[in-house]
Amino acid sequence: MCMPVDGALQVVAAADIIHDSTQPALIHGLPLPAGCVKVTIIDPTVPDVPLPYPVDEATTVGSAVGSIIAWPFTWMLRQTPMVCILQQFV
Repeated sequence: MCMPVDGALQVVAAADIIHDSTQPALIHGLPLPAGCVKVTIIDPTVPDVPLPYPVDEATTVGSAVGSIIAWPFTWMLRQTPMVCILQQFV
């Protein structure tokens, strides 16, 4: 996971929350990291920011549009039960 060196949380994208009752929860064949939820980015506002949990096909917020990724729950601002705003240290 990307850890902040010096920075503050900033809004980097809007995303859909993926509700999945499959246990264990998997992301790209790997266990969903503790404290994370599955999301898919729908509107990257800062596309060059690295993902906290990169996957083979996506390493930045902009390259993850349409992919299901893991995002730390504490880095989310919830808007509705299905759509959220993602924050990242930049």
